[in-house]
Amino acid sequence: MRRLVFVAATLLAASPALAQKNGLEVAHAWSRPAAAGRVGVAYLTITDTGAPDRLTGASSPVA
Repeated sequence: MRRLVFVAATLLAASPALAQKNGLEVAHAWSRPAAAGRVGVAYLTITDTGAPDRLTGASSPVA
């Protein structure tokens, strides 16, 4: 059990480094589980340090 918690914590700590591309950084992403058959929501912070960009959509493989 401790190993599972350690692996989960390590992956969560590494996720901000994995969510960067061309001046865009995604951080502090979180969501609550949605009820069966209901729409869920997610919250996150997007920081743009490069050229201006426009968010035109988002998707998740678990949706």
